[in-house]
This record gives sequence, structure tokens and C-alpha cells, in this order.
Amino acid sequence: MNFAKPGEGFYVINKPVGMTSFGVVHRMRRVLGIERIGHAGTLDPFASGVLVVAVGRTFTRQISEWQDKPKTYVATMVMGKTTETLDIDGKTMQKDADFESKQAQIRAQLEQPDFWTEWRGEQMQTPPIFSAKKVGGKRAYKLARKNEAVELAPVTITIHDIRLTGVTQEADELLVTFETTCSKGTYIRQLAADIAAKVGTLAYLSVLVRTAIGEAKLDAALSLESVSAAAVSVSGTL
Repeated sequence: MNFAKPGEGFYVINKPVGMTSFGVVHRMRRVLGIERIGHAGTLDPFASGVLVVAVGRTFTRQISEWQDKPKTYVATMVMGKTTETLDIDGKTMQKDADFESKQAQIRAQLEQPDFWTEWRGEQMQTPPIFSAKKVGGKRAYKLARKNEAVELAPVTITIHDIRLTGVTQEADELLVTFETTCSKGTYIRQLAADIAAKVGTLAYLSVLVRTAIGEAKLDAALSLESVSAAAVSVSGTL
């Protein structure tokens, strides 16, 4: 790949927990001294993992090709309760009062391979109200924070693959971990909530790691500290 200027290209960044995706872009602008920078798919602050960052006009023009690639996540959900944001950053809003009595049955359902097979394929998903989707020109999460009514239309997503990777008991919490590869526009927070609803309970995400966007893998990702003016391309070319 030929770079138009030093430092331009596609970077695979391992976004740390606690930082916004825009925060990564802002940091790279300062480090590289290049203003035209964008990323291929937002990660929530509580999430970590692969963030493909395009640096320079030539590469930001191609970023939609990365946005369209399948994304792979490993997610851990806490069963039996939920938060307003469906993740660990939200306040606990509701608990399943009957969760303890039906926990064994829920666990048995989740440990059946057929349960996960049914989630694969094209389907409709209603985005969570705490999302960047726009309602009447305003971000849904801004309306939700003001306790204003938010109605979001379902969108078509595709779950290419999904499988259970672990069920553990920690103190009084049942933790369920799964791995999924899905299309753009899929909210893993909402997927976790929908999975929980299917087995008759509630859930929120405590951990979310994006391990891949297409061929960009987490094990080849750079930390922000290691980013330098030497552009690192993903597999050489698009």
C-alpha cells in the first residue's frame, strides 16, 4: 500500500475500557498531527477491543468498506437483573425477583447448543434507547437521559455465528459468556437482553470485547501508547 503522507493508513487499535471511540480518534490526531481521522464502528466506553482507525483523506474515504465487514465479540452478561443502559455503566433498574428459584432451569436452557443455533441468521432487532440512533433529529440516548419517550424502529441485522463459551457462578451472580460474529448495526447489549428474555429473565453486559472486524484481529492490534507516525495497514490492502 502506498501512503499519501507519513503516518496515513489503517490502524488496528485495541481500545481500552473507559475511553470513548472518539477519544481514540482525538488522541491519534494529537499524536500523529493529522486532522482527517475516523473509525469503523463505535465501541461503548465500557467495551474494549478492535477499533479500525483510518488516518488521512485517502483512507477515511474507504472507511465504509471496513464498517460493512462482520464484527466478532466476546460478551459476558450478568443474569437476573438489568440496568437502564443494558451494560455495567448504567444504574440497576430492575431485578428478577424469581431468578433464584428458576436459575437452574435458566442455566440448563442456556447450556443447550440448540438454544444458540436458533439465534443465527437474519432477524429484526430494536436498538436500545440508550444508543446513538436519532429520533426526530436528536440522539436517542440524550432523550432517554431526560426521561423523554423514545421509540426506535427495528432494524435488520444478521447473526452469522453465536455460541456459548462459559457459565460461571461468582458470589450471588450467574455470569454467561458468549461469542458472536454479526453484521454492522448489531447492538450486543440488546442481543444479551433479548437472550435473557428468551429464557424468562433479565440481563446486562458486564464485559464486552470486540476481537475482530473482518480480518483485523485483536491479537495484532496496537495499544494507543505504541502508536507512532509509522502507519500500520491491515493486511496490506483493502
